Amino acid sequence: MNRDDVMNIFSNIIKTYNENNIGLKGMNLGFFSLYLNKLLKETDNGIIVVTPTIYEANKLYQNFSDTKDVFLYETDDVLTSLATSKSPELKVEKLNILKESLNNNKKIIITDINGYLKKLPSINDFKNNIIKTSFFDVQVEFGKAINFKIEWENKLKNHLWQVKFNMKSPITETYSEDMNTVIKREFNPDYDMRKHLPKERGIEVKTNFAPMQRYVGTQEFGVVTQGLTEYEIKGKSLLVTLLRSVGVISNPNNPSRSTPAGPPIEVPEAQQLGYNCAEFSLAFFEPEQYQEYIDIVFPPFVD
Repeated sequence: MNRDDVMNIFSNIIKTYNENNIGLKGMNLGFFSLYLNKLLKETDNGIIVVTPTIYEANKLYQNFSDTKDVFLYETDDVLTSLATSKSPELKVEKLNILKESLNNNKKIIITDINGYLKKLPSINDFKNNIIKTSFFDVQVEFGKAINFKIEWENKLKNHLWQVKFNMKSPITETYSEDMNTVIKREFNPDYDMRKHLPKERGIEVKTNFAPMQRYVGTQEFGVVTQGLTEYEIKGKSLLVTLLRSVGVISNPNNPSRSTPAGPPIEVPEAQQLGYNCAEFSLAFFEPEQYQEYIDIVFPPFVD
């Protein structure tokens, strides 16, 4: 007997009523999950179930055989409330629930009293913070830092995707996290590698690209990224690489390097075609303050 057969039997023997201030007693969790599924089918709105503890919420969630329309909105009783509120993983989980509710509000959301009372943006606020362009969907979250999440379908091969930040003056130096410390690099903002391509073999041209770990900053402006590890300086602009689509490692036709680093190796999956996502946060701070903003985006765990 499959789930649909069970639901048909359940529908024939149980009637549901959608009323305020009604109490239900004597149900086990399996019966209650079937009741909620039936109630969801017969109403036009979603259902929020609030339990006293996250343990009870999780037990109820596990009793649903099909969780396609059921979400567990978790809080973490182990972490401090400060760390929990800053956790990127929990934020993503909560925003995904809002996104699902935005696309289809007929969902069952199960949480505990702490999760229910936790301050979250409303569906309308969340919807207003999504910027749609011809290429990207950008989610923006405001706080001490401005958090961006960019989602897009990559259909282009051998292409460089960057996000560009224009400064007030030409950029001559940057500070970035490398090897878990902050280092200073100097740049010529007017340097153009295309004007300095090597004519002799064995020479690799200098570029205005540089690596980083989680942070790069200049002129009291800082970018903290989640997995983006390359930036470029061009005039007054700081450009952070979102995606570098490539199909060949050690490409012999690379004009910036007259001698390849090794034999050419085809890597078609490195084109990263299809869905892509990039996340970063922006704020105005000096390099000495970078750890404070790293902790906002990557909150430390508390024992």
